[in-house]
Amino acid sequence: MEEADESQFWPSLAAETGYLPSPLLEALHLESRELTAILVASLKTARRSK
Repeated sequence: MEEADESQFWPSLAAETGYLPSPLLEALHLESRELTAILVASLKTARRSK
């Protein structure tokens, strides 16, 4: 999960520094949130299956 959190951090940092254009950053941020949600759901399912 730490990696998923980091995937949200880097686009935010790029936005603050003006390194990447805003539309690209919005897409990256959305994708990172979706990936985090998928990972969280997978972990919950795996824990219930034990």
